Formats: sequence, structure tokens, C-alpha cells
Amino acid sequence: MELHHEIVPSNTGEILAGLENKEMDCGFVFGEHNVNGFEMIALARADVAVAVAVPIFKNLLTQVPGLKLHLDFGHTNFGIDTHEAFCGELGEHIQHVHFSDNRSRSDDHMPLGVGTVNWKNAVNSLKAIGYNSTITLEVFCNDPMQHKYLDLSRELIQELWE
Repeated sequence: MELHHEIVPSNTGEILAGLENKEMDCGFVFGEHNVNGFEMIALARADVAVAVAVPIFKNLLTQVPGLKLHLDFGHTNFGIDTHEAFCGELGEHIQHVHFSDNRSRSDDHMPLGVGTVNWKNAVNSLKAIGYNSTITLEVFCNDPMQHKYLDLSRELIQELWE
């Protein structure tokens, strides 16, 4: 955990709070995206990217009202913090999610059900927190069948959600 603290500048909350106030005036909502089991807060205007784990993000949430979570379930399959940890500890802050499958090694963006992500568990984690917002299917390939992979992935999630 000390490594995470070294990655995050001590004034990150202050920086985000200042930017968040300006962005909210324009109708934007700050969201951060988990990357490789860490959280990635992408601040395009400041050209800054800060990696933090769930406990550190919890601290940032207290410092920056309005900061939201963009949770990538594929990333939680090969990182440190699981989707159960994110949903259980930060569920009320989840604004948007990405779904893609992988084999627990890298961000493969495979169709749902062909990798090692437990999609029944993933859907149940979202349902348990009352999630009712958007899901993006991140299924990428150079295959003319890509639309079918997306359809199959969508159908799997719809079946599990019922």
C-alpha cells in the first residue's frame, strides 16, 4: 500500500476539488477509471494521470464532492482490487461501467463469457448496490463477426440481469 501512497501526490484532492468546481459549472461530472486494478483519474485539462487504489480513492471522495467512479470490470479481473471491492466500498459513487472479458492477464476486450470474468457475480455485484445506469460493452476485434460478439455479450448481460 505504501507504493500507492507514493504514486498519489499529497495535494491530489486539492487539485481535483479546484478542477471539479470549474467542471461542474459547465455541466460535466468528473469520473475516474480503474486501470490494472488501480484507479486512474484522468484530468485532460491538467494533463495529469494519478493511479490510486480503492482506499485512497475513498479518501479523495471525501475531499472532492461530486467525483464519480467509472468502473471497468475487465480491469478488476487482472488487478489488485476486485469488482466486489469496488462495488462494496464505492458502489454509491459508480456512475458508469465498462464490461469486457479477459483471461486475467491483460485488457483483451474479449466477448463476455469467453474469458475468466465471472459475469453472474459481476452482475449480482451491480444489482446489490442498486446500479441503474449505463454499461458500455468494450468488445473489440478485427473480425467481421464483431457485431455478433456484441449481440451475444448484450444477451448474456440481459439474461443475468433478469
